Amino acid sequence: MSFEQLPNPDQPKPFARLLAESTQLYRRALVPLAAASVMGSLVTAVMAVVWVPSPPVSPYVLFGWTLAAQVPILLTEAAVVILTLRVRDQLPAEIAAAFLVAFSLAPRYVGGRLIILGLFFFPLIIHPYLAIALLPFTAFLLARWGLYGPVVIMERHSIIGSLRISWRLVKDRTLRTLVMVLALQVGVFIVASLAELVGSAGPLGVRVIFTALGQAATLPLVTIFILLLYEDYSRLQSVGSNEFPRPPEPPPTSPPQ
Repeated sequence: MSFEQLPNPDQPKPFARLLAESTQLYRRALVPLAAASVMGSLVTAVMAVVWVPSPPVSPYVLFGWTLAAQVPILLTEAAVVILTLRVRDQLPAEIAAAFLVAFSLAPRYVGGRLIILGLFFFPLIIHPYLAIALLPFTAFLLARWGLYGPVVIMERHSIIGSLRISWRLVKDRTLRTLVMVLALQVGVFIVASLAELVGSAGPLGVRVIFTALGQAATLPLVTIFILLLYEDYSRLQSVGSNEFPRPPEPPPTSPPQ
């Protein structure tokens, strides 16, 4: 989208516009995006329902298990970004190819995202009061590093480099970013909770399926939204620095040869 098409080229896109564009992209590749999300969500749902540490369990074991359970969904996030980019570039929406690219980026993408998630989960698991005390600091970090995923895929930096770029892009827009992401996550939580509630009355297999469906219905929308937010903030950085925006190096949307 060119800058001239934006009402205020030097202003960020409003939440409603980003959400509408995310929904439009999601609808363009609804079947492959939903299918890819179901694949990752099923693995996570099975781990959450079946592979649970037996009490009594050390908080540190629970912390490690919680992070391990996030790995399949994080790989799915990366695959969803790749699929979205392929669809937008009018390339075939090949799920296998997207996951192959995601696996090639896994050390950086998953590693960095686990570091960020660990900042949230660790105090929560150690003690609820600690989590409450650190909540402002944790929320600040989650917002500043919220664009880490798209940075890794689009710019192919290291973990530290991607954290720095996300930090710089969100600068002066921390509260805005936090409010938008939280608003989106609240909607996601409601949908996922309703799906789990519907499946909770059934046997174990039904519970796993409904949990996965709830996650799969919302994961692509959130992931696409974060991607578009990264692109919008990158545009603003170029405008603010009075530089002519140069097209970035094309991200890897095909598996390495």
